[in-house]
Amino acid sequence: LDFFKRLRYLLLPLCLLLVPALSREIERKQWRRDALVVAWLSSMGLAIVVGFITWRSGVHPFRYIDPIYTWRLSGFLGHTMTFAYTLQFSVVALAGFVMVPSLWKEVTRIPWWVAVFSFVIACGAMYLTYTRGAMLGVVTGFLAFVILRSPKLLFALLIIGVAGGIYAYTDDSRYFYLEDPVRVNQWTAAAVSFLERPMFGLGFRNFETYSVVLKERYGFAMDTVDLQGNPVFFKGHAHNNFLEAFASTGLFGGIALLGFCYHWVRESLRGRYSLIFVPLIAAFLVSGLFENTFYDSEVLNCILLIYLFSQWTGRGREGEK
Repeated sequence: LDFFKRLRYLLLPLCLLLVPALSREIERKQWRRDALVVAWLSSMGLAIVVGFITWRSGVHPFRYIDPIYTWRLSGFLGHTMTFAYTLQFSVVALAGFVMVPSLWKEVTRIPWWVAVFSFVIACGAMYLTYTRGAMLGVVTGFLAFVILRSPKLLFALLIIGVAGGIYAYTDDSRYFYLEDPVRVNQWTAAAVSFLERPMFGLGFRNFETYSVVLKERYGFAMDTVDLQGNPVFFKGHAHNNFLEAFASTGLFGGIALLGFCYHWVRESLRGRYSLIFVPLIAAFLVSGLFENTFYDSEVLNCILLIYLFSQWTGRGREGEK
């Protein structure tokens, strides 16, 4: 069954052929756009509710397993990192819709106050994940929106940022814990890996397999402990989209990823909904410096969904140039 499950990837080319027709149907029929917005907000709300129950009780209501972190909001799957790095996109998008009500009304007939309420709830949930990279993505997305909308809003954003920073500091949250030996070692090992095999790398997603070998070879310091408390090397991905690409797929793969990001930004800047998509891309680029969001399948699905919508809406309404 596990083998047959992989056959689903063969359906991707067929699904791509359906994209133009599907986009026209969604563009023409208002109720379809409303349904997409309802699906987005309801799924986000469900993840937050389940995460809150898990956070308060320490037990996941559906999986019947202990969450990885009982003191951090972890969403529907019980994985804090995945939840935070996908929630950041909802927070940034909702901020744009809240600040520009006309955009919200153009997309859906759902009352604007629903966007405001969802934004407040999403911000609270985002904070309780205590995920530093994702929070930096949110801040970057806000900054990109302000620059595109009106640089005069920078002062207001600064006040909000300072107030939030003061609260996080007095709350003694992990947002101000800057030491992270695991990430530093993973970044360094990925850079060394690229220098060893610059053209083709170790192979797609193979850096995780060889990360411990690399650190042992170059005399890295132990960066974590096992279940018995013994110091060991952390085995995992590079915690950075771009270093992972260069280490695993070499120069060609790394340049391909950079080229994708460049052209996505360029296309979105010229699109009708640049106020929404450019901040989302900015959040993706910055948060991807601290986590492998482009290699985590759940987060990648969200990123590619955003990319799909940016392509649907990037050429303007039907009949417009």
